[in-house]
Amino acid sequence: MDAPFNPNMMLGIKRFFDNEDSREPGQDVYDDVFDVDMFLPLQRKRELARMMQIARAYSPRVVYEIGTCDGGGLYHWCKSIIGVKRVIASEVRGTPYQYEFEDAFPHIDFLWIGESSYAKSSITRISNWLNGDAIDAVFIDGDKSYFDRDFDLVLPFMNSPSVLFMHDITDPAPGKAFEKVISRGYRHDRIIDRTDSDEAVDRERNGIPPKNGYEQWLRHWHGMSCGVGVIYKDI
Repeated sequence: MDAPFNPNMMLGIKRFFDNEDSREPGQDVYDDVFDVDMFLPLQRKRELARMMQIARAYSPRVVYEIGTCDGGGLYHWCKSIIGVKRVIASEVRGTPYQYEFEDAFPHIDFLWIGESSYAKSSITRISNWLNGDAIDAVFIDGDKSYFDRDFDLVLPFMNSPSVLFMHDITDPAPGKAFEKVISRGYRHDRIIDRTDSDEAVDRERNGIPPKNGYEQWLRHWHGMSCGVGVIYKDI
C-alpha cells in the first residue's frame, strides 16, 4: 500500500503556483520544481528533459501520466509541451493538487483518476472522457511490478503515431516489463543518464551539504534506479 501524502505537501505547492506567471512555457526542465521537496519529480533532470524533447516531436494534444505522485512530473507535461489540451493524471493516493493545476492551466481539460489504473472504473472513465479522441504520449510510473499490464490497457487508446515512456527500467521489475513489451517488435530506445547522480555523490564525498531535497534523493540512490524506456507506436 502506498504511503499517504504528507499533510504539509500543499503548502509548498501552493507557494510554487503563486509564481506561475514568471515561468516561460516550453522549457525542457523547470529547475524550481525540484526545489519544492514535496512536489519534485522523482526523476533525474536530464532524463526528464530528454523525455520532454522526444514527446514534443509528436506535438501531443492528449497525454496520460500513470503514477502522478506529488505532481512535479505532471507539471512538466502541462508546461513543457506547448499544445497539450487534455491530460489524464492517475494516482492511487489521490490528486490533492488538482485545483492548483486547473487554475494554472485553464486551457487544459483534466481527468483525475484517484484509484488504480487497472480498475475497470478507471478504464471506463478514460474511454468515456476520450470519447473517440486518442492519447499521444504516455508516462508509466505507477505500480512497478506491472508496467506491461499498464501498457496493454492503455494501448487501445493510443494514437498512431504516439510514444510511451516507462520509468525505472534499470530496476528489475520495470526493466523486465520493458523487455517484455519491446520483444513484440516495437521500435524503442533507452534514456539512461546518471550525470545528476554522479555530481550529487561527488558533492557528498567532498562534504558539501545537499542543495535541496532533490540532491538528497540522488545521494540516497547513488546512481541506482531511474532510467526511462521509450516505446514508439508507429502503426
